Amino acid sequence: MPASTQPFIPRTPTVQLISDPDGTPTKSDISCYVKRFAHEVTPEEIDVSTFCNTAATEVGKVSDSAVLTVLWSEEMYDELSLETGNIVGLEVMYNAGDTKAVSLRVRWAAIPFGTIEVGQINEVDIPLAVLVTPDYVVPSA
Repeated sequence: MPASTQPFIPRTPTVQLISDPDGTPTKSDISCYVKRFAHEVTPEEIDVSTFCNTAATEVGKVSDSAVLTVLWSEEMYDELSLETGNIVGLEVMYNAGDTKAVSLRVRWAAIPFGTIEVGQINEVDIPLAVLVTPDYVVPSA
């Protein structure tokens, strides 16, 4: 089986949060809180139909969205609530030690408390506003 068709299973993904409140980038590893990262691309379909071609469409603006699923804890809340409403960088590597990472500029409005259920681990989804088209780059130092 060629390498490109091998199933891809992240074994040790890492998530870095990059903030720069005073102009000096500060990187925090938030991997211990993150259970899942999901990025979605949604292209708008524009109707350009005419009398001769009534079904014609074109791709318009492309929107990115992302969701960070985290295990709720006081430490996670303390770490992420500091950046609520701020624009921050997010770097997601599929496996620790990879030479490239998915890099995004994001902002979140709030950290939900999720569903509190007796005897269950509390997972919450943090919807992220993706402000710049994500890229696959060498992680920042």
